[in-house]
Amino acid sequence: MKRSTLSVLLLILLLDFSVYSQENNFTDRKPKYGLFLHFGLNLHTSNFSELQDIPSCCNDNMSGHGTGLSFGGLFEYPIEDYWGLNLRLAISDLSGLLTQEQNFRAMVYDQSIDDFKPVNGIFEYHLETNLGALVFQPYAYYQLKDNLFALGGFDLGIFTTQKYDYYEKILKPDYGYFSETNRSRIRNSRKGDFHEASSIYFGLSLGASYLLRMNHDSSIFLAPEFIYTFIITPVVPNSGWTIHNMKFGFSVKYMEPPPPPPPPDEPLEAPMPRYPKPLKPSEILVK
Repeated sequence: MKRSTLSVLLLILLLDFSVYSQENNFTDRKPKYGLFLHFGLNLHTSNFSELQDIPSCCNDNMSGHGTGLSFGGLFEYPIEDYWGLNLRLAISDLSGLLTQEQNFRAMVYDQSIDDFKPVNGIFEYHLETNLGALVFQPYAYYQLKDNLFALGGFDLGIFTTQKYDYYEKILKPDYGYFSETNRSRIRNSRKGDFHEASSIYFGLSLGASYLLRMNHDSSIFLAPEFIYTFIITPVVPNSGWTIHNMKFGFSVKYMEPPPPPPPPDEPLEAPMPRYPKPLKPSEILVK
């Protein structure tokens, strides 16, 4: 009895899963149009010891991170039932803060001995960047299972903003100043535009999205997304300065809904009632 009950329950679960899969199998070969919004985490790595715009910058391997938004429009065109093209045009923020610390020996005045004495200190190279770009993102998508899709392609971007703010600051000790400054704990402060930066960049992208139906006629969809992009070309030529961009967000897509079902056929006219045949009149005999 228990075995038969368990078999019935498993059969019901399988039927439910089958119905769910059929309802969420998005293989309708129609184009989709939409908008997307992503929150991005930008990881900056480098191996430069100086830049043309900042000749005193750091030792090497300066690194850091930043955040920024990415948003734009998309066009999705199915080629086969389970794969197609996902073309996007985005405005993206790739900004970041790069820092590096360096130990140094400083001479500070000690009133107790009325003389200068050496102390260990730490100062920081501080490079804050503002990098904005217009990006064309030709991706391909592939339906992995039900409403889970893989994305892959490349990013081709044009930098629209390339600004920086740089300085060096004493972190430790919490007293003292740079000798070559006017009693300041900050030196080599400068800001402006990168004059030798690359104007375009190229990156490889890989991601995933999960498609959710938002209405009954299957015309509006919401898709949470994750996309990772490795920007191969350096921000500044020959600097080894590259960016790893990880985006989390969603897109909203519209697809032309299927046509409504045809109206039902007009009802046929009711058949005429079948009346009984008239009785044959009896013969009248006249004598």
